Amino acid sequence: MKRLVLQVNIPMTETAMEGNDKVTISKVGNKTFRYREDLYKLSEQQARQYAQECSADYIKITDCSFLPNKHPIYQRLKMFEMPDYDQILYLDSDTIVMNDVPNIFELYGHHPISALNDIPPKTTSVYYSKVRQQVNTVLGAPPEYYSFTSGILLVNRQFLTDAKDIWRKYLDTFEFKGAQDQGILNKCVLDLGGEYNVLPPDWGAINLRRTAKYIIHVWGFHKNGFNLERYCKRRNLKNPYSE
Repeated sequence: MKRLVLQVNIPMTETAMEGNDKVTISKVGNKTFRYREDLYKLSEQQARQYAQECSADYIKITDCSFLPNKHPIYQRLKMFEMPDYDQILYLDSDTIVMNDVPNIFELYGHHPISALNDIPPKTTSVYYSKVRQQVNTVLGAPPEYYSFTSGILLVNRQFLTDAKDIWRKYLDTFEFKGAQDQGILNKCVLDLGGEYNVLPPDWGAINLRRTAKYIIHVWGFHKNGFNLERYCKRRNLKNPYSE
């Protein structure tokens, strides 16, 4: 059983000031991405450590050579072209694996695909319910479907094989509809029957006032106030810039 922890970390060139911070940003469609080197360095450190603990390889994609005409976020789709691996855990570069985390491959690797709900089913928020309906409309999904986020994703060879001729059909479908690569992956699942294993929130809940236990996703506006030194101290993590 060959396993892989996969990340994408491709520096971008456009810079801007946010308060007193100089940040590197890029846009695809209506989505803005902030490049935070300190956060991504910590993410890589923890992902590499976790891969070693799980007896998995670690690969970081650092350029857009796989899909040269696409934004860096699409490069994670290279997982479909990695036939040597039986199980692949994809982690966004703004996710941080905590210390002493269970082996996700052993727990959920038998499922074709495991991911977190983008909007959890238990929410009673009118706003989130409306967003979910809009997402389903874009995806052409039935009303009962709950889309998943692609920031933390565990797939096995069955899914990668079944979807290998599907994902490219949707490569240009969602670029300007707010779904991008996430829309492509959800369409693969929908075309294969609409079922996926939902990871418990401890594996990366990013909204609805819940903090995850095993993997924390420092997404969107949370990056603005990220302080590496304070974060490492509070979470008992090694500072990747320390000796």
